[in-house]
Order: sequence, then structure tokens, then C-alpha cells
Amino acid sequence: MLNRIAKGQCDQAVEQLNGMLEKPTAATYLIAGSMYERGACLKPNTDRARDFYAKAWGLGDTARAPAYLAALSASAAGGADVAQTLWWYARLPDGGRAPMPEICRVAKTEDVEAFVRGIESWSADRRERCRLAVGLEAMASAIKPFYPFASLLAGGQGQFDVRVDFARGTVEVMERSGFRSTPLKDLLEKLYRDAVGRLGPPKVQPTAEWVVVTPWEFKIQ
Repeated sequence: MLNRIAKGQCDQAVEQLNGMLEKPTAATYLIAGSMYERGACLKPNTDRARDFYAKAWGLGDTARAPAYLAALSASAAGGADVAQTLWWYARLPDGGRAPMPEICRVAKTEDVEAFVRGIESWSADRRERCRLAVGLEAMASAIKPFYPFASLLAGGQGQFDVRVDFARGTVEVMERSGFRSTPLKDLLEKLYRDAVGRLGPPKVQPTAEWVVVTPWEFKIQ
């Protein structure tokens, strides 16, 4: 499927997707949602993307579906909704996500209306900072299940920190250890620049504190 999309073989990719949707799994729904969200061989449609991600959640995918839903909610195309972003990100298992920044932490509740009211009581600066910070981490969490394959494709392994400074508009990939890592650094920089682009420009002027650092480790097993 991914190879066909990459090669521009859209007729075959869509045909394969339709076949998979006859007996769908959570993974199938995530693929379909991603194709609609990114406009990969299908006309972009964020509503359909959200619907497919929600179906994956409905099938019990707690490890990936919340990351996709949080990332879509944070994106400019998906509505830049900070409440939905935080709601879904908080539903990822603790081991499947980076901790929320202290400023973005909220009490876990199943009361959606109370949750939204709490977020709406924040300042505009705080809401926007959390949309960007948590949205970025959600996009990383959605990508991470595939990173072993990325290391194989890039031909290397290593440990990195990706630093995104929203005030300066920069993405830096800092190597901590590893070898043959230049392709991986390039891959991470591309992924994060894409994520920053999906989030869209900040709605308020960022300050120097608007920095997110995400650790990555690539291993060939």
C-alpha cells in the first residue's frame, strides 16, 4: 500500500484499500484516515479522516488511534482545536506518549463538557502553546510505531533529540550517539518540518519558552 502511494500508483492503492475495508481492522482504518487527511491518492477530507480514526478507536486501538485523533485536531486543517487535542492525547497509554508539559496538564475526566470548559478558561497564549506543543508530540507519537522500519530504510541507528523552537521557527536535530546517522537526521528533520507545517502558524506571538524537545532512538533489531 505505502509503496504504491509513494510510486503514485493511486488506482492500485485505492483498490487495495477498498478490499481491506471489506474486513477492516483498526490498522486499516488508520491507513484510510491518513490517506484522507494527507490527500494521498484520495481527495483531502478531514471529516472522513476523523471518522476513520474514531472507528479505529472504537475497535479498541488505544495505542495509536488517540495519537492520530490528537494530531488531526491540532492541525490547522483539522480545526486547530486544543481541547480535542488534549482530550485525545491524554488517552494514549503512559508508555506511548511523552509527558504533557506542566502548563498543559489537566485532570483526567470523562466529562467532555467540563473538560472543554476548563480549557476555555485558559489564556489564549496558554491554549495556543499547548496546541502546538501537544500537537507536535501527538504527531510524533503517531509516527513512532513505524520508526524501526525507518531505521532500516535509512540504513542506520542512533539516538537523537529533536528541538522545535516555535518563537524562532526552527527545527534542530541533535545527535546523542549512533553511527551512519546522517540519513536518520535528515529523515527526522523532514518529519518535524512537515509536522510544524501541519500545525500552521501560531495564532499568538510565541515567546522563548515555546520549545519542545523530543527524544528518538533508532535501532536495527
